[in-house]
Amino acid sequence: MLSNIIWILILAASAAVSIGTLMLLRRLEEHREGRSGFLCKVAGISVAAVLLIVLGIKHIANVPIILLHNGVFWIGTMCADGIMAARAKRRAATCVTESQLAVAAPSDENRTHENGTKNRRSSKHSHILAAATAGCIVYLTAGFLCANTIVRTEYTLTTDKELPDGELCIVQLSDVHLGATVSEGDFKRLIKRVSAENPDIVVITGDLTDDRTTRELMQRCCEILGGLKPRFGIYYVPGNHDSEDGQFSVEELHAELDKNCVLVLQDEYVIQLFGSAVIGRKDATVSRDSAEQLFKRYEEGRRMQAMYSSDSRSGGPRYTILLDHEPNDFEAEAKAGADLVLCGHAHGGFLLPLRWAWKVFPDLIFRVDLCEGKKRIDNTDFIVSSGVGTCLTDFKTGTKSEYVVIRVKQIAGEK
Repeated sequence: MLSNIIWILILAASAAVSIGTLMLLRRLEEHREGRSGFLCKVAGISVAAVLLIVLGIKHIANVPIILLHNGVFWIGTMCADGIMAARAKRRAATCVTESQLAVAAPSDENRTHENGTKNRRSSKHSHILAAATAGCIVYLTAGFLCANTIVRTEYTLTTDKELPDGELCIVQLSDVHLGATVSEGDFKRLIKRVSAENPDIVVITGDLTDDRTTRELMQRCCEILGGLKPRFGIYYVPGNHDSEDGQFSVEELHAELDKNCVLVLQDEYVIQLFGSAVIGRKDATVSRDSAEQLFKRYEEGRRMQAMYSSDSRSGGPRYTILLDHEPNDFEAEAKAGADLVLCGHAHGGFLLPLRWAWKVFPDLIFRVDLCEGKKRIDNTDFIVSSGVGTCLTDFKTGTKSEYVVIRVKQIAGEK
């Protein structure tokens, strides 16, 4: 809710910049007799061209996003200009005096005024272009900063199941897309921040890499990741981009993760001695077990462990953490009995209109039960991260780049 309010304010501020710029340019036009029109047109086109070239070289998808947003601001600025012109005309009509109504022969002064009006009309579109570009730059700058600035998001949950020392700290990293907006230096700084959280568990919910990630970058970042020493381990499930053909195979990625003490889970589970279980699903784009099948195997494994364990607590209920890259199977996962489900993939909705559209049409583009944030179904908590990095584009509007800290606290009795 707070994120939506902030982005509505950013949009309003950007619109105000467009309208303010338009009014300023019109005033300059009046004082400089049309000379500012050409300069404003050149400036607007030049700035837009620089944005398209610089960001388009990095990601081609930036180009349609810039053009789309500039088009929206163009239409909005044209509407604002039309409203202002209509209001000015109404004000002028109410101020007509008898002397202005008198019929007079056209004078040199009148002809000069008419020529000035024609000049202003001819530069109208250039003013709107410059004003729309100014507002669009403000808006997309906010989107660029949100995509390239990683913030910390924390959630607090409760459970009546036994936890070590009564609390469990989980750090979730999702959709890093190494090499897109997250460089090796960015990743080093991120892991340093994660380490400072003193997590019990670190989980990576898919798309650590994609087809643009170099082999060297992947290897170095796996080594950096291996430098983390969480109390109960690091767990990873694959995402749809991890399996894309790039400079290395998915098997090579998994081998590097395994070499650096990161446990890869593909329709597998780990029953920890600390009283919890981590269950990882394959990505939804490949053949995989259903949530019900996966939990049946987990329950059988838990019963077998209880039979051969001398620990009296091993047969009791465990807090189950389910990792699933795509947030599109919530009902089945809640029915299967997961306590906590961690997902990514949706990037918080990418852009503001798409984020809002997904709330109304969950099957738009691909199935999304939740773009970002926390949701509860029956006894299951769902947390969807908007991701550490971005995919295809350098902008995020309506959302942010984040790593997630989840603190699960043990309480007496029912939740």
